[in-house]
Amino acid sequence: MSRVGHSLWCDQYVHITCVDGNRGHNVCKHFAIRQTGTLVCPDNTTLDIRTYTTTTTDENGNRQPATAYVLQCLDTNGNVVKEDPVGYAFLWVGFFAAVGLVISSLLAFVLAAPAGVLISKLFNRMNKPNVAENIEPR
Repeated sequence: MSRVGHSLWCDQYVHITCVDGNRGHNVCKHFAIRQTGTLVCPDNTTLDIRTYTTTTTDENGNRQPATAYVLQCLDTNGNVVKEDPVGYAFLWVGFFAAVGLVISSLLAFVLAAPAGVLISKLFNRMNKPNVAENIEPR
């Protein structure tokens, strides 16, 4: 699978697993962190993913166990230079939102021109006078 195809699949899959509550699939979450980590981490640092157990609240207000993911940028000695628990997720979702906006605007321009031509032809046909009405009987 290509890199773009994998990222599109992971974006949808991560949302499905979040809604479904399936905690067993971490491949796509790690993929998203690794892709955006190059933008978040400073130069000459390495990316690391730290996970820890926490809780979340479900739709009924009950506490449920959850796993939290934190992006860490480590220097050559292994010290944490930067820690980002949320920014990578905003970048990941924002990237796909931007791609969606570009695709929808392109489709709007591509489909709007033919639709405009069809509508103008329809109105011109309706506005033309009927030639048969102007013929006088002899």
